[in-house]
Amino acid sequence: MKDTVRFGEYTLSGGILWLLFSCFITLVVLLNGDGFTLSGAVELWTGWFQPLINVSKNSTINTLLVAIAVVLLFLTGLLLDLLSQHYFSLLEAIYFRHWIIKEHRSWMDGLMAKHPQFIQQDYQRFLEEPVFNWRHPTTQRCRQCYRYNKLRAFMTSYILINAGSSSHSELMNQLNLWRTSRSISMSMMLFCALLFIVNLVEGSQWMIFISSILIPGLLLTSSLAISKRMFSRMCMSLFALLYAVEREDN
Repeated sequence: MKDTVRFGEYTLSGGILWLLFSCFITLVVLLNGDGFTLSGAVELWTGWFQPLINVSKNSTINTLLVAIAVVLLFLTGLLLDLLSQHYFSLLEAIYFRHWIIKEHRSWMDGLMAKHPQFIQQDYQRFLEEPVFNWRHPTTQRCRQCYRYNKLRAFMTSYILINAGSSSHSELMNQLNLWRTSRSISMSMMLFCALLFIVNLVEGSQWMIFISSILIPGLLLTSSLAISKRMFSRMCMSLFALLYAVEREDN
């Protein structure tokens, strides 16, 4: 069941990226032609998919095309998950560190002290050192992101080992929603990047210029808001479950 859920999440996020990419190609083609109209977009998409519709009348070829499409969407979603983990890790580390220092350090210090060989030293350095250092920006970022990922993995493992099955379901639901929303946000940011590139190449087209400023701005703001909101929900569940399990053990 869990493997099926992950497969569906990767396929969904990959499908959204390809949908945005298709919209991008449609926008560029139509704006460089007679202008953007709904009928023109429908005609363009029909021309793209008509060969596939004709070929898919053969059941064997149809099954093969569906299998290829599903694998392509899955691989795209997998790559988005890996890319989004790298891209959003710095922001997540900043928020994660802030929430621990502001709200949870009073009880988390004692929990981490019980596991000095694995997590206590990384936990202390994660809180004491800045996430970003101007002298060594890349090195410090990698160190703090590694500590953040290690700390989050430890907290998740601690809950899964010591909490009941009902808590497992709640935590895994929040983790799955957070990862999926992060991949979707990454898709939106890639779409923004494509529009900015078009703006540099086709700056003379005023409609492209406007679309490459307004649409990316809205998408960038929306993607960051979605990612932060889902990350906040996941962290709220993570800290709450960890606190409950740690109090029960004591």
